[in-house]
Amino acid sequence: MNLHFKTLRIKTGKPFRISRGATVEKDIIIVQVDSGIGEGAAYTTYGETLQGNLQFLEEKIKPVLDKHGPFELEEIHNELESISPHFNGVKMAVDMAIYDNIGKVLGIPVYRFLGLSPRPVQTSYTIGIDDLEVMQRDVELHQDFKVFKIKVGTGKEMEVIGAIREVTDKPLRLDANEAWEPKEAVRKVNQILDKFDNIEFIEQPVPRWDINGLTYVKENVPIPVIADESFHKLHDLKRLSDAVDGVNIKLAKTGGIYEALKIVHAARALGMKLMLGCMVETSIAITAAAQIATLFDYVDLDGNLLLEDNPFRGVETRNGRLELNDLPGLGVMER
Repeated sequence: MNLHFKTLRIKTGKPFRISRGATVEKDIIIVQVDSGIGEGAAYTTYGETLQGNLQFLEEKIKPVLDKHGPFELEEIHNELESISPHFNGVKMAVDMAIYDNIGKVLGIPVYRFLGLSPRPVQTSYTIGIDDLEVMQRDVELHQDFKVFKIKVGTGKEMEVIGAIREVTDKPLRLDANEAWEPKEAVRKVNQILDKFDNIEFIEQPVPRWDINGLTYVKENVPIPVIADESFHKLHDLKRLSDAVDGVNIKLAKTGGIYEALKIVHAARALGMKLMLGCMVETSIAITAAAQIATLFDYVDLDGNLLLEDNPFRGVETRNGRLELNDLPGLGVMER
């Protein structure tokens, strides 16, 4: 298979803040494998660099693709993992490009190739950390969404949730992005629940390495605890299956759709809840993730909606629902 790639800088419509920092712009990598297109990036949170990912593409991934055909997903995946378990931000780009190419070769959407449904699913809309009035306005501007994910972890959680509750009574999902220590997390979450209704879950309340802390939170709050930063790939399920109620699967962590599907089936066998998440991404990555969205309990695919200018078009978000098209492959086009 032929591999080509380039970098592209994308910008958010406004600074997107979480407890550990803000995103204003980022460099992404656009990959083409034969007729397929994919998107990836260097995620510094996971120790990646743009130059490192570009080098891995050229020196490691390209030789693997040169000797494999477009349907040899398992062999490609296993060989890349044997070379390195890292560089998932660019492995995802290659993975989705291969799936896109397969769909185009077969003349069917990827979800059809996977035996899945194009049924529209609800996605949450994420409200980043900001002044309370700005967060309220963000909710009001997106009232077509049925559920909101609220970034917390600044120490002003009660004020934040109170302000959000002034403008909506819709379900809320809380995401602390590792901001709290275990006892602090339990205290804050229960304090919120004592005053506010319709809170669906708490995501990554403690630092990623603190698995015992996740267990402590799970045992002491009445809502599900979802692991995000603590969870990356299939092998992580073993250490997390008793510590949390569910995991947040992101293609940027799994390295693409192929590994994500393995995780879905294993997690279901363990009785775990599943969330499908994203980064700040264009419609290439969001559309790739949306191909498998019907397999999940919670969907949070809104990264493309945070961009100032989205250069691609694919899955459409209407009334808070993700609607896939019936074009071959991922169904993504340049605007």
